Amino acid sequence: EGLKLYNAVDFDDLIVLPIKIFREFPEILKKYRDRYKYLMVDEFQDTSHQQYEMMHLLADKNVAVVGDDDQSIYSWRGADYQNIVNFEKDFEGVKEIRLEQNYRSTETILEAANGVISHNTNRKEKKLWSQKTVGNKPIEIFMPQNETDEADFIAESIQGICAEEKIKYDDFGVLIRSNSQSRPIEEAFLSANIPYTMSGGTSFFERKEIKDIVSYLRVIANHDDDINLLRILNTPRRGIGRAALEALNERAAQKHSSLWDAIKSLQADSPVESGLQDQDSGGMTDSAGGAGDFSLSRDEPQGRASPKTAGDLSPKILGALSEFTSLIESNSSMLGGKGLAKKVKALVEEINYWDFLILENPKSEKAARFKYLNVESLINSIEQWENNPDNAGKTSLYDYLNRITLLSRDDMDDEGGKGKVNLMTIHASKGLEFPVVFIAGAEEGLIPHARAIEEDEKNVEEERRLFYVAITRARDKLYISSCAKRRKMQATVDCQPSRFLDEIPARLVEYHEPQKPVDDQKAL
Repeated sequence: EGLKLYNAVDFDDLIVLPIKIFREFPEILKKYRDRYKYLMVDEFQDTSHQQYEMMHLLADKNVAVVGDDDQSIYSWRGADYQNIVNFEKDFEGVKEIRLEQNYRSTETILEAANGVISHNTNRKEKKLWSQKTVGNKPIEIFMPQNETDEADFIAESIQGICAEEKIKYDDFGVLIRSNSQSRPIEEAFLSANIPYTMSGGTSFFERKEIKDIVSYLRVIANHDDDINLLRILNTPRRGIGRAALEALNERAAQKHSSLWDAIKSLQADSPVESGLQDQDSGGMTDSAGGAGDFSLSRDEPQGRASPKTAGDLSPKILGALSEFTSLIESNSSMLGGKGLAKKVKALVEEINYWDFLILENPKSEKAARFKYLNVESLINSIEQWENNPDNAGKTSLYDYLNRITLLSRDDMDDEGGKGKVNLMTIHASKGLEFPVVFIAGAEEGLIPHARAIEEDEKNVEEERRLFYVAITRARDKLYISSCAKRRKMQATVDCQPSRFLDEIPARLVEYHEPQKPVDDQKAL
């Protein structure tokens, strides 16, 4: 109804309304049938029921469709692979041309893909084949202990292959089922100085909630970091509005100082106890404003003068600034000693970041929870980094910030014209190809996804199609990894290899078990 008021439609309406018109006004349908004698539809497996109906109405019998039901992976956005299966039923005299020769992948990779997808029952029978036998290498399946070992294996393998075979970073595709898998892989690439780009999702360290917490850490380490201070000064919301910030910026410019020093000098000139309530003494507050809302143009509250200088700030704003600087200074223990992860966790709780996420996502607690889980994943990664024996004596806040600094450089630079490794979700990889592909996290609960396992076989079949798509992204070489354990939320859980691994013919596969650590006593 709201769209009608604005004489507007959404994307679904662009399909549904023409169908309604064609059904109610046959003369209009005839006009368009006469205008378009022949119709061709590409990526037919990705069409929805409504799109299929519209095609059926327009095309009459003069239609050609191109599609692969084995690559139908978008049911969650309305695609119905049954359109391919039903096409022969709805159109008499269909001529089917099977395009089974594949010009991309080796015969080994195609046999593996055929072996997996053949377990789907509701599909059109076909079998991909290739004349490409040069470099017909086996599929290597690695069984690392955990996601950290998995990420290290991927990074080390990429480095080794680059050194031995003289191929570029952008010849590699690293495919993941879920964005939650990206963090350890990104960290491994960082440690190995491997440039990469993230597709089909946001890089872990570029997600807003991660940048918020990292900005806190950077300001704790360096109070004069104006860029990161501006990000967190009103995150979570402290009622510090645009006009107040402009006054602080002016004070900093006059004193040729950082914003932090301007705040501290203001506190020295105008001592105020934190938590004071605004008694209408002038000055702009913005308790309803979003985080980092400083550059937004916004009308000042009626009946209240905006601060012309920092000295005009209200007691409430001065109190908020005092609380902020006290918070930063009280967390200076992060700069040295042990237990950085615990201290970061305490900071997240101290600033009530969960409550802030709820305020920022009022219509979706699920979205807020997902963001908070990312923050918990950051804390877990810090803990793992601290506990790594290789980092003994080098686990201060400064050490950690130095470690992640490169990630702010546009996912690292393209060094030597070698491009960047392509890290992406399997969904984002559809239509792409790479000489070397790594499929990470081939485990029950990831692929097939836990939701699909809980629901029905139809959803498991779509997950199998997704795995099929992942396999067929590889041109020459395919690696698959399946962890024995994986960190999920606050716990480390045992993992089972994906059922799809058993569906790959055994003669095509080389399994690699993790090397067990040597017992020091036995070694002696």
